[in-house]
Amino acid sequence: MNSETTTTTQESQFVLRRLEEALRFFGRETDPHWFWILVLMFVLAAGFAYVIWQYKRDSQSVGWAWATFLGFLRCCVYVVLATVFLLPAIQTWDKTEMRSKVVLAGDVSLSLGNRDDLPTESSPAEKLPSRQDKVIQFLTANGGGFLKSLEEKNPVSYYRFGSKVDENFQVFEGGKTLSATEWADWLKPALLDKMAPGLSEDEQKQFGKRQTLLKQLLTGTNLPESLLDVFNRESNNMVQGIVVFSDGRNSGRPGSSTQFSAEVFDELRARARRAKVPIFTVAVGEYRQPISITNLALQTPEQARPDDKFLVRFDVDGEGLPNRESNVALDITGPKGDKKTLDKQFTFNAGTAGVPHAQIEFDIDAAALGVPPVMGKKPELEEGDYVLQARVPKDKREAFLGKEHASEKATIHVVKKPLRVLLFAGGPTRDYQFIRSMLVREVDAGRAQLSIFLQTKTDGVVQDVPPERFLTHFPNKLGDEANDRADTRYYNLSQYDLIIAFDPEWQRLQPDEMNLLEKWVNLQAGGLIFVAGPINTFELARLGNRDQLKPILNLYPVILQDSRLLGLGGSGDRPTGEPWRLNFPGATAEMEFLKLDEEGNDPLAGWEEFFTGLKKGEANKETPVVRGFYSYYPVEDKKASAAVMATFSDPRARLKDGTKEQPYLVTMPYGSGKTAYIGSGEMWRLRQYREIFLERFWTKLARYIGSGNMTRLTSHGRLSMASTFTANHFATLEAQLFGRDLSPLNQSTRPKAQLKPPPGVTMNTTVELEAKPVQGGEWNGWFQGRFKVEAPGQYHLDLVIPESGETLSKNFVVKESNPELDNTRPDFGHLYQLASEVTDYLPRMDKDTQKEVKEAVERTSAALLQRVEEQNAEEARRAAVQPGAAAPKTEAKRPAPENKEAARFFFDLKSAHLIPKCMVTESKVQRSRGPVKDLWDQGFTISEDPAVRMATVLVIVTLLLSAEWLTRKLLRLA
Repeated sequence: MNSETTTTTQESQFVLRRLEEALRFFGRETDPHWFWILVLMFVLAAGFAYVIWQYKRDSQSVGWAWATFLGFLRCCVYVVLATVFLLPAIQTWDKTEMRSKVVLAGDVSLSLGNRDDLPTESSPAEKLPSRQDKVIQFLTANGGGFLKSLEEKNPVSYYRFGSKVDENFQVFEGGKTLSATEWADWLKPALLDKMAPGLSEDEQKQFGKRQTLLKQLLTGTNLPESLLDVFNRESNNMVQGIVVFSDGRNSGRPGSSTQFSAEVFDELRARARRAKVPIFTVAVGEYRQPISITNLALQTPEQARPDDKFLVRFDVDGEGLPNRESNVALDITGPKGDKKTLDKQFTFNAGTAGVPHAQIEFDIDAAALGVPPVMGKKPELEEGDYVLQARVPKDKREAFLGKEHASEKATIHVVKKPLRVLLFAGGPTRDYQFIRSMLVREVDAGRAQLSIFLQTKTDGVVQDVPPERFLTHFPNKLGDEANDRADTRYYNLSQYDLIIAFDPEWQRLQPDEMNLLEKWVNLQAGGLIFVAGPINTFELARLGNRDQLKPILNLYPVILQDSRLLGLGGSGDRPTGEPWRLNFPGATAEMEFLKLDEEGNDPLAGWEEFFTGLKKGEANKETPVVRGFYSYYPVEDKKASAAVMATFSDPRARLKDGTKEQPYLVTMPYGSGKTAYIGSGEMWRLRQYREIFLERFWTKLARYIGSGNMTRLTSHGRLSMASTFTANHFATLEAQLFGRDLSPLNQSTRPKAQLKPPPGVTMNTTVELEAKPVQGGEWNGWFQGRFKVEAPGQYHLDLVIPESGETLSKNFVVKESNPELDNTRPDFGHLYQLASEVTDYLPRMDKDTQKEVKEAVERTSAALLQRVEEQNAEEARRAAVQPGAAAPKTEAKRPAPENKEAARFFFDLKSAHLIPKCMVTESKVQRSRGPVKDLWDQGFTISEDPAVRMATVLVIVTLLLSAEWLTRKLLRLA
């Protein structure tokens, strides 16, 4: 029982225990009062008769006076013994008076900290009250009038709950209330960051228990189980009503996958109805279409050279902001702390599941950051780390405390580190000679370091490199460079960023050397360029060599054919009088090595002039080719992850299907590195038009392939996907994909993405995308997909673009779910169903109160149920996915109202002041028998040591008998 509703007092009563004890004769219970009274009267009558007879005889010798005195003494003894026989005692009684009470239960979970009101100029977001603030305002309004009205009829117990109930509750009676500050301390508890120093061991334990309790209160909401716990605690206390303040959102216990237990919910309602305890629910919060700018993510390369132009992409989601214009500011902080900001306008587009999305691109180089040229040279960035961060101003309708949203910071390392190159050639081909000369000049300028391994090396040959860099065999080591000797240092693959292989004789390498080469590209971000030729490349295509050369074949971006079987075994097998141009299906602005003319704006600037002598706008398909390429090495096809940058246009060179042109320039990511394939050693022909064209091509290609993990981008597609998701939720992605001719892929295409989850995570790793429904207008190539991520960690996704074979990659993080804050929308449907029906409790109210309460709850129910229907419609819209995709499973089905016509005790904060009028006062008195204190054996202490106690009755009897005996002795009676 609770002390605030129960008063216990004690009463005492004189009793004769003998007359109270049950008495049985032959198995039948007899009234002890009359039996013992009759027995006692008979015994006393016999005793008195004996005394009269005895002292009547003695009176003849001592006279009637002394005989009467002696008889009186004997009768007193009999009366005392008769009294002792009746066992006189003091009986105590416990009187308990129970009063009815009212129980309040307040939700204190983190979702009550959400702000629902829309900010205005006069009320910015940081000044808006939270849901809990509104509850406190209600409780303190009119000097705490709500609580005082309840206390006038019944004492009040206020529990707080989250994922469980706090056993310590507040008691309100006699007009007690709390100030707004005291309410805030009680209803808005905060976890402490750290323990105060100097605490004792017991205090530290108490601190740990408090932190655990607060975590359970704040990080989850278990409405059914919490209220059932409150009901179990108070069900025997004449509860007149349970009033619940909550937003109805159930997230379950922390770490639990169950958000709502329908069984517990039904049990609570049924038990409350049987006990005739009404439940009043007060809906806290507002349902509005959420407006928020989220998932800000920057995509940047990890490293860049001072004279590079690199691309930075920024992705952002705008929930509730379709077709809304905004602005992004990209802050770039240089190595010395100097800051430059680039601004761009953008518009949110509708994305998967109705979430608008935008992707903004920035081209970053020294000129974009305002670095002036020096002595007419191209401006360069200063070496060091550049820190980038994107900022988007908050929408004026967004309940966000800050003035703007900011992405996580990204760092780009700009370094003028010379490119470390190994030229590996089967013989001194013309391309080899031109590239060697070009790299020697780069070495002199400090932009490159060059080593050479020429398989046809002969004594006396000079290759313009120091002797220690003119290798006698292929590098056969991969590891720490610190312990390398000067004469063996350059036989370590760790000394190189890039290897350019000019038709070498691969079979002359040792198996360990080939395995190290593959490992160097895969794990050490090495770059490898294959230049095919007619002398040795065919050896890679021979069936007998495939096992031996498997590590090399793995690195090739293409699948080679045997050129001898196709009549292309020698250098003279192709006519040299008819040049052929290259086509560039993989050309993008990011593939800088395809841009030969720096003055042009086109990604392929310079190629048309080389092929035809005319500028791109002046030439057409009929314009004859005056310069070009004559030969190629035949391939069967490109590999799935490779991207074709250029193809050989001769129709006779097409692949087996007769539709695809022969790949001529192909790139491929391999592990953390890159490889490239050039179909013949004829790039030197670019010198025939302009020598600078050849140098630009090889310089940029070398930097691109040798750049390690720099971001690889393509014009054949763009991947739109957030960088952060929550465990046990669906991740969505969109991709705009184009074919070789840069037209949108056909809508019937089913691109597939491959997931690489964290170690130990088992899941379906294939995600199939489908065409996104066209919302008016023409088909623009957008595909969409979704998949559920159940475990936190780092994930990687690769989407291979059909036709081009290029790969769009994305790293993303899945964080631990926080059901309490991941979805803070009020759930009025649960609160409505939890509330008791008004008709069951109308008889205890007067007619005026009945009418007022019914009108209020019907009005509130109509408004809130309308919001429930809007919420259900919104969730159904969000759950709608592309055709053929499975709808997401909900954790718990929201109960539908059983009878919308029956009014329920369902209030909001505006109408909750009527709840005290629905309460009544009841009381109950209960008496329970307490201990019995016998009187007949009471006495006094004669001695403390040793303890000797004497009974008062024994002393009286002894004195009476002694007086009688002494008198008889003095009177000389027998």
